Amino acid sequence: MKIIKTMFWNKNKEETKEIMQELSDSFSAVKSETEITPKVQSEYIAYHDKIDVDAYSEQYIIAESEKLSKEHEPESEKKRIIFILGHIGTLPCVKIIEEFLKKAEGGLKQWAILAFEEGWMFLENEEMGINKGRVFSGAGGEGEKMRYYFSIRSKNKGSFNDEQIKIIQDKINEVGSEFDLKIESIEFKDDIFLVSALIPMDVAVGSVIEKTVKACNAENKILSSHYFVTNEKKPGWKEVGDNTPE
Repeated sequence: MKIIKTMFWNKNKEETKEIMQELSDSFSAVKSETEITPKVQSEYIAYHDKIDVDAYSEQYIIAESEKLSKEHEPESEKKRIIFILGHIGTLPCVKIIEEFLKKAEGGLKQWAILAFEEGWMFLENEEMGINKGRVFSGAGGEGEKMRYYFSIRSKNKGSFNDEQIKIIQDKINEVGSEFDLKIESIEFKDDIFLVSALIPMDVAVGSVIEKTVKACNAENKILSSHYFVTNEKKPGWKEVGDNTPE
């Protein structure tokens, strides 16, 4: 039997705004010191297909959230609870995630950050009438797509020539069309290029990059098979150079 979620928050609008501002400030401090790895983000996105959130009520998941403070509770169970809290997205649920984040560590902390962001989106829609769509990363996103930056080096360690640049640009756009990406920019510097792309949440960024490399190397091997990718913020060229393997 499906249980419909209910909201039992009875604060007035002004009190709600004040509490939301406090939550936002607290979360910003936590988020600024935590990097979400692609692995955790991909797992979180895939989790949407594994659980029917509509089968749970707000009262149920708030009661279940007591397990989050239990040291020996399985991590998988804590992830389930945090995910549902984020998807129900009422103020009490988001506050529980915020409290959990104060002590969380490692992968669970990253998971809770993603759940908080998703819950915050629902909360803004409900309380403030703001519809921003889903954004799960520091680099942001647009609708159902997330922004990634990825870089690849020349296989020959030399600067790209005009012909190679055209091949790379053409193949990136071809792969982008195949995966329904929005290619925002392609920048070249010496033996490295950096791409900014909005990638659908159900598309693995690794698949996009590997297909790009394969397409560019179809006739002449011009690209290394190794790459650097991030979805936190646009990296500077020094960071790109330091992290893009040969």
